[in-house]
Amino acid sequence: MTEQALPADAISSGLDLKLPSFRDQAAISIALSNLREAERRIIEARTVSLITYNDLEYCFGEAFRECKTNLTTVSYLIAKTENQMERSKAVAIMERYQEYIKDKPSKFDTADTRKSFLALDPEVQEAKDRLDSLKVLEYFLDSRVKVMENVSRYLKKSIDADLRSGINSNLYGR
Repeated sequence: MTEQALPADAISSGLDLKLPSFRDQAAISIALSNLREAERRIIEARTVSLITYNDLEYCFGEAFRECKTNLTTVSYLIAKTENQMERSKAVAIMERYQEYIKDKPSKFDTADTRKSFLALDPEVQEAKDRLDSLKVLEYFLDSRVKVMENVSRYLKKSIDADLRSGINSNLYGR
């Protein structure tokens, strides 16, 4: 992902999302092909019939599983990145901040100064940027999980209502 690209741009540009390596984390690829297929077919849920139900339910189920698997991976990466950010903050305060503050008067050493120093530290900022990107990706995947759950629930209710009504009008579509 380039500096100018937003995480959402990378998500919508293809069937896989590639996250570059970050410190001790290897580069990963997040597959989104089942999700893309389900999103393409979501309009078919409106006119579900006994004939199309199984195929649609399978499609949305696969997308749900894919999103949950990816969500687990992203949650793990968030935890690792949070730890790395804390380490970066510690190193910045314990090493680089001491060098920065040594020639300054003692009244200059305040919580606001330390906070500003951390905000400008490149290693801390790099970890924060990675963490922000992962959180956006987590939100994206979590929202898609909910969509897949709701569509599956709608499919089941729609087929249930048709079966309970005793009318076979839904057999060949509406």
